[in-house]
Amino acid sequence: MRIRHIIPTVGIGISEDLDRAQPITFESIDRAIRVSDSRLDIDVCAVRFADEPIPCPYPWLRDLPVLEQSILDLKSFAWPRRLPLMRDVLGAFGGTDDFDLAVLTNADIAIQPLFYELIEDLVSRGHDAASITRRTVQPRFSRSSLAHFTSTIGAPHGGHDCFIMQPSLIPPFVGDVALGVRFVARPILWHLMLNARNFQTFSDIHATFHVGNDRQWTNPNYADYDRHNLDEVQRVVDYLAEKHGDVAVDRLPGAWDFRKASRQGQKVNVAHVAARVERSETPPATKMARRMIFSTNTERSGSQFLSLLLDATPTISAAHERMPQMTGHWLREVGHLGFEATFEARQQKVEVIRKDFEELRPSEIYADTSHMFVKTFADVVFDAFEHHTISIIDLRRNPIDVARSFFALDYFGPRNKEWPNWMLPPTAAFAPFRLQADQIQSQFDLIFGYLVGIAARTRHLRSLTPQANWIDLELNDLSTSEGAQRLFEQLRVKPPMDLTQVLSKKSNLKTARKNIINQDVSTEVVAAHWRSFFERFGDDLEVQLFARRHNLNEL
Repeated sequence: MRIRHIIPTVGIGISEDLDRAQPITFESIDRAIRVSDSRLDIDVCAVRFADEPIPCPYPWLRDLPVLEQSILDLKSFAWPRRLPLMRDVLGAFGGTDDFDLAVLTNADIAIQPLFYELIEDLVSRGHDAASITRRTVQPRFSRSSLAHFTSTIGAPHGGHDCFIMQPSLIPPFVGDVALGVRFVARPILWHLMLNARNFQTFSDIHATFHVGNDRQWTNPNYADYDRHNLDEVQRVVDYLAEKHGDVAVDRLPGAWDFRKASRQGQKVNVAHVAARVERSETPPATKMARRMIFSTNTERSGSQFLSLLLDATPTISAAHERMPQMTGHWLREVGHLGFEATFEARQQKVEVIRKDFEELRPSEIYADTSHMFVKTFADVVFDAFEHHTISIIDLRRNPIDVARSFFALDYFGPRNKEWPNWMLPPTAAFAPFRLQADQIQSQFDLIFGYLVGIAARTRHLRSLTPQANWIDLELNDLSTSEGAQRLFEQLRVKPPMDLTQVLSKKSNLKTARKNIINQDVSTEVVAAHWRSFFERFGDDLEVQLFARRHNLNEL
């Protein structure tokens, strides 16, 4: 059997997620080809834009730089993304006499070693087309390998990201739907359901997998891309109805909303269709998985108010700095011995979280907004709860305001005796951003060194956990009804009924301590200390990234 396997790839640096996923995909294909039966003639093709080469050491990969048009050539978008069109990817299959079976998978879909034997078996059993839905596996933090991924059971996922079909069934018309956007697979799915003799969706076999469940397509910034793909899907539905008749198309899963809109001369509602597809494609096992929410923040950035806001909704059980808080000796051991040397000892946090789960309703979401998460227990959480859905709220506040608040409470100063239990100075051996003791000129050097270090550690954690639902949140946005609403949308949780009342309760929760320690300092003085810090340490990449992220270059 001659198999032609098409994969739309992207160049290095286009997407951090795909930079991590594509090598896993290629490694899995290499393993599958090496163990495949010699009777199988497997032609794997990387379909790409000409200016997006991919580094791939495998001789079996055929490079096809044939993509010339992107979605940006069709219209303008608020957030420009050069996404290929599905019609051009399908066109890369070429002449149908050159192969017996077409396979289409996304660049981030890896395959099991016996994948090609499996699809040959499906064809021998009479299937001329099929959709094989992936399973979602989670990396065990930084120690994952292909062996781990292929042997992990994972969780089922209802989306369609792997199609096999006889060459004659390659869809002739899929509109101008773009990859990387919701609803892109619907035209292919519907075409195969209408035209194949024996089509089946296989959602209960572990043939393909995806690392993590980042769900970038749900980003509200990409709503205009959803609108584009929905309009194109509506064109495809009208085309199929004309060719196969109203009755046949009306019965297709998810097609009714489009047919109804066409008959009324309207466009489908994005939110309505997205919610319907989400419900239909979420397998029962996924719906039962525990959800967890954490926060990366510096402290003095609104994390306690965030916990109160989250806890106000009945579906979330939130707290700020749950026990054990992982402060004091936990922090000092991480700072002086490192994460790896203290990994086993910090499992105590995992054991307590599991006990906390027993007190929650099955559908209730566990949340802890502690700033210690990124400092002392993020790694053990991701390692222990790899099959749970984890959201991380990266809560940020203007660093000048944070530094001023730190100084007012004498953090990193002599009068406040508690800060060493909560904060790791940049002079510690395993501080994420290190300063030597003789480089310190003032208390503000310690403060800004700490803030740069938290930003560095957060960025590193983010690079290691593409499966998490990362949410960027500014403290100023959290204080507004619109910003709070957006947060709950990104968490996919209904906001509290009394949201306005909850927001009105925001207050400074460190007021009592300020009555004891209150070193007043002006914003101008703090900004001057930042300029001094930047002049001395601005050549360091971490400092540059921190300044750029918070627009501190011009201070």
